[in-house]
Amino acid sequence: MSLFLISFFAIVGIIASRLIFKFWFNHLAVYTFVWGGMLFLYELRLLDYYDIKPEAWFVIIIAYLIFFIGSITPLLLYKTGRTTNKLTNSFSALFADGGKSFGLILYIIGFISLAAALWNWYVLFHLYGSLVKILLSANEIYRMRVDSEIPGLLPYMGGFGYAGLILAGIYTVYKGKITFAASILLIAVILRDMSNFARIGILISFIIFICSLFLYKNYSKTSFSTNKLKMILVFIVAVVLIVVSASIVRLFRGSYETYKGSKTELSEFKGNLIISPSIYLYLSAHIGVFSKYLDLESEHTRFGENTLEPVYNFLAKFHLAEKVPFHQKGYYIPMWTNSSTYLRELHADFGYLGFFIGPYLLSFITSIFFIRFFRNGNIYDFIILTSLFAIVTLTFFSLIIRSPDLYFAIAILYVVIPIIKKSAHNKSLIIKKV
Repeated sequence: MSLFLISFFAIVGIIASRLIFKFWFNHLAVYTFVWGGMLFLYELRLLDYYDIKPEAWFVIIIAYLIFFIGSITPLLLYKTGRTTNKLTNSFSALFADGGKSFGLILYIIGFISLAAALWNWYVLFHLYGSLVKILLSANEIYRMRVDSEIPGLLPYMGGFGYAGLILAGIYTVYKGKITFAASILLIAVILRDMSNFARIGILISFIIFICSLFLYKNYSKTSFSTNKLKMILVFIVAVVLIVVSASIVRLFRGSYETYKGSKTELSEFKGNLIISPSIYLYLSAHIGVFSKYLDLESEHTRFGENTLEPVYNFLAKFHLAEKVPFHQKGYYIPMWTNSSTYLRELHADFGYLGFFIGPYLLSFITSIFFIRFFRNGNIYDFIILTSLFAIVTLTFFSLIIRSPDLYFAIAILYVVIPIIKKSAHNKSLIIKKV
């Protein structure tokens, strides 16, 4: 019965969001899909999960309703709908020279990201001596990375990857295919996160690229959007790259695949590279951990510790505050895991008030930028909107505003966009004279 209700309300929510925002790909639909999907997977009970407590169900429903209200509130302030003058303002200036300057900057960011990824591997080879020893030490490398104990790694370089992927989504739509420049970026972010033996960075990269791709596709309505096969192929290529690389990371980190009480259907996949019990746990367990956390309420954190993690960690460099732990406390549900949705972090930071202000502010701000972008076509609104969509998408996992790389990516784009515009303008004048 619970599976039917989850499916029914998820479908209704997605259809309602389409009617409200005029596009299938909107933040309310994304939020509904990821939370409905997680709840559906959890209630499938392919692992012998504990029941979600009534209090947790109540919080999830209230948070969703508040997210819904926050999403529609800006409609009272702005008129939504498609812009009547496509590819104006920022984007026409970016592509004034036929995309030559845009492509060049994309190549530069891609090669910077690739160089940073290769440097990470160079550091690992220097520490361990061979690829075999690196792969066999995957878990040790992961723990050292979390504790910032690997000397020589370049900090914040993930920001170049995230910034490049936002541009790559735009350029892919503009060109109607995954270009070599975009491929360099995808390969670079995968190599970088594989050197850390972490899956979350790969997942964030994939989500940023897809959000940029679909948001710009909806805005531009170029010929690329009319070719469904091209869109499907681009999506499949991106998914395959991400899934295969994440599976390789899982393989060498030796993820546990045998869980007591797992269903026969799931146990049959425990040797599978793509689908496995640990992948199912990774996609579904977070709500169970949140329920357990809420039931015990045994944690004590500083005010805003998760939401303001970059601030606390910056102050920690000057010994003005303690560094925020990378990993949160884990719980048995009955298998052990520690990630538990953004709702846990909001509650830990602000108490029960966090359940109200967090979803409302996130949806309200995202709606404002969504409406502004589709009215005005401003590239800076697009940058913030894509970042917000990534945050919304990953609310089922955690609050990724904790990542300093995301802020660094935004800063990079605010620097390079004027450079692209100026270069494109100068080249377009030369082309006209010729």
